[in-house]
This record gives sequence, C-alpha cells and structure tokens, in this order.
Amino acid sequence: MSVANSPVTGLLAATVWGTGVCYMWPTMLAAASERFPRGEAVLMGLMSTAVMSSVFFVLPLMGKVYDHYKAQGGEVAASQMSFRLVAVLPAMLLMVFGAIWLDDRAHGGFKPTRLTAAEELGEPFPTEL
Repeated sequence: MSVANSPVTGLLAATVWGTGVCYMWPTMLAAASERFPRGEAVLMGLMSTAVMSSVFFVLPLMGKVYDHYKAQGGEVAASQMSFRLVAVLPAMLLMVFGAIWLDDRAHGGFKPTRLTAAEELGEPFPTEL
C-alpha cells in the first residue's frame, strides 16, 4: 500500500493484504493447535494476545514516522513511509514460516500430534516416549 499511486493500485494492495490476513491467521491457529494440542484455548488466547500486543507497539511507531515526514511537508509521503516501515514485518514472517515449512519438509512433512486418552483427560505426560 505504500507504493500505491492510484485508487486501483490501492484497492489491489488492500486486496492482497486482506487475502493474506484471511488465510494466514486461521492457518497459524490451526498449525499451532495441531502441533500443541494440549494448549487448547489457552494457546489460542496467547497467540491472539501476542498479535494484539504487536499492534500496541507498531501503531505508535507508525505514528512517529508519519509525524516525522509530515513535519517535513509531505502528507502523502508521510503515509507512504509509515506503511513502508510496517511492510518489513510480513516479509520477516514470510521468512520465518518458510523456514518452518522447509524444516517440516526435511523431516518428512508435517504430522499432527495425536493425544492419548490419558492426555485428553488432562493426566500428566508420560515419562517415556
């Protein structure tokens, strides 16, 4: 969105962003629940809290960048630079998730963890695997 220079490119950029949110967020929750099935609702809550906490830190930073560039006289440049700064975060996440995917592939692909009946009832983990 930081390089969109017309309503059409802005709409296309917003569509790409929305599609990423639409598919990546539920995929992250599903992958975490399959890898850590004992985490249940607590794990989902912690992941949501982490995302909302990141917003708490990112939005003031975007505001500082916007104010800095606005003070230099460029309202459009200010909004573009604040979004350009934030565009680095999804790029970093893409590398992290790509590394996880490559690691899974190197070990024969992802296989969900299955709980035993005792683990489903909340009994302690077995000492031997």
